This record gives sequence, C-alpha cells and structure tokens, in this order.
Amino acid sequence: MALRRVLQGAPTTARVIELASTDACTNLAAEEWVFRNASVGAPLLLLYRNAPCVVLGRNQNPWRQCSMAAMRAGGVQLARRHSGGGAVYHDLGNTNYSVVSDRADHDRAANAELLVAALSGLGIDCAASGRHDLLRADGRKFSGAAFRMSGDRAYHHGTLLLESDLEQLLGLLHHAEARIEGGDTASVRSVAGVSNLQLAHADVRDALGKALSERLGLPVEHVLLDPTSREFRECCEAEAPVRGQQLDGEGSSFEREERRMRSWDWVFGKTPKFAARSACGLLFSVVKGRIEGVNAVDADEEGGSEWTEEDAEALEWVTLGRRFELQSFRRAATGLRKEGMEESALRVDKLQLDSSMGV
Repeated sequence: MALRRVLQGAPTTARVIELASTDACTNLAAEEWVFRNASVGAPLLLLYRNAPCVVLGRNQNPWRQCSMAAMRAGGVQLARRHSGGGAVYHDLGNTNYSVVSDRADHDRAANAELLVAALSGLGIDCAASGRHDLLRADGRKFSGAAFRMSGDRAYHHGTLLLESDLEQLLGLLHHAEARIEGGDTASVRSVAGVSNLQLAHADVRDALGKALSERLGLPVEHVLLDPTSREFRECCEAEAPVRGQQLDGEGSSFEREERRMRSWDWVFGKTPKFAARSACGLLFSVVKGRIEGVNAVDADEEGGSEWTEEDAEALEWVTLGRRFELQSFRRAATGLRKEGMEESALRVDKLQLDSSMGV
C-alpha cells in the first residue's frame, strides 16, 4: 500500500503530506495521528488548510482570546490544539505546516530557515524572529509557530498567511471588552501588524517540498492524504499501540482523537480556572468551563450593583455546575421565573447581553 509505505516505511524520500480535508478537528486529529504513528527516520512535512475557524493553544481561554458572539454570528468553528502558544485564525487563504521529526532531530531554527529558504525562492524577503515566527522585511508577521514534544517525537508547526481574510482575523481574535482574569496563556500580538504574502498555496507547497528535499538530500515525494479514505483507515487499524497515548472509547486512535477534538470537554473544558466579571456587578468563578460560584461585586455602572448577594445566591443555585455559555443563562432565567423571582430573571435576561463576560 503506497500510503502505508510513505507514512510508516523507512523514509527514502523527502515526504510532503497534504491533507485533503478542510475541517479543523479532522485535520488536527490527523496531525496527531501522523505525529504519533508515522516513521520519523527523516523529518516529514505535513500541510493542510482549514475552513474558517479559530484554533486555541492548549492552555488558552476562548472567552478571553476570541469574540464568541462574532464567531457564532459568522458560523466560525472553534478548535483547540495540543501544542501551546496563542490563538490563530485559519481559512482557506492560510496554509498550515507541521515539521514532524524524531526528537533528536528537532531543530526549531533549522525548521524556520527551511521556511525562509522556500519563501525566498518565491521572492519573499523575510526572516525568523527569536520566537521562530516569520516576519516580512517591514516587520509585519505572516507566520506564527508552536511546538510539541512527546516521548521520542516532536513537531514544529505554524501558519502561513497567503491570502487570508485579515479583517476577519483581527475581528475574531481581539476581544477588548472581556473582563476575565485567569492563568491561561496570552496570545502575543505583532506590534507591526500582520500581512498576507499574496502567494498561491500550490506554489508554496512545491517550494517547501524543494527546500525539504535539499535539506535531506532526498528526492521529494508529494502525497495527498484523505483522512476519510479507506486506505488511511486501514493504516489506522494496523497501528501499533503508542506509549503515552491514552484515548478511551471504540475505534482507531485517529477516530477517538477526532471525537475528542470535537468534544465540548476538550474545546471548552480544558480552559484553566478563571473569573469573569460582568458590568452589572456579578463575579463568576469558572472551573473546566463550568460555573462553580457566583458573587455580587461592585458594578461598573453608576449607582452600584444591580445584584444583591441574595440574588447572586439564587443565580448560583440555578447555574451551579452548568456550562459558562448563553444557554445556561437562558435556562437560569426560566428557572428563576418558575420560582416567582421575576426581577432576578429580568436581570439575567440583561446579563445575556453583557459582552464583558465574553460569552
């Protein structure tokens, strides 16, 4: 089987594997499968593009890092990856790369130079920053990078803004109104701004393949991998158990990983503990994405808090353990009305319009 040879045989070529899917969760699961199961006697390059989505770093807070309301309105998917770093916006004008290697061969500077060499051949004057992001000559950023190591394997992956919707990017990743405190990883913004390279994906793919071939001294081999194909599923079914990989449920590790990537518990429940403060005078304690406490505090608005401690306790009673999301507040208002607490229910109705909490 050609695909199994490329993925799991002894490397004899400079492998460039392109995913046919444009679904963020499918592609992140496929990346994880390649990371854990592909042969890495020589580094391989994985490429993929996603339909519009925001991808969080492993330890980030979606309520603080992106505009949830704008994402809902635009039908933009939210996903969380395994690697650290900041939140990024993807669309079909952005190409994602992942250099997967043996841990001993993991060299962030060399990987960044691989990208610089490929893009220089396409006429782009650029350089790597100290964080291994890629910047144009005028300082504008077009590529952010993140890294992961597990056992004897590693990857260096990132974005390449080619023809992305920068207005959408800036609109979704900046949430200045959110009043949220917590220990999540902050996204690092480029002081000089961001820029598209105005290059075609196919040209960048071919240039990266050429640069990898020159680095390894091996002929380049391009492979299109469809994660939904029977051929790939057969590779997954034939996989050997990987040390350190813990996934519950039925199916191959790829199928289980894909289910995890789509789950609320992964996308939202992995958020570090935080506190969200509303403009009207409520402080929510949120653990694993669920409400664990509600307290009345001073309001931003003139005249003090609209909420008494008694009202806050009533709201806590109907929201405790529920997800920190609009639907929970809608249900809370219904519950308070059933208890004859119409004034508190009206306050909850107003709370749903408070953008300062990020919901």
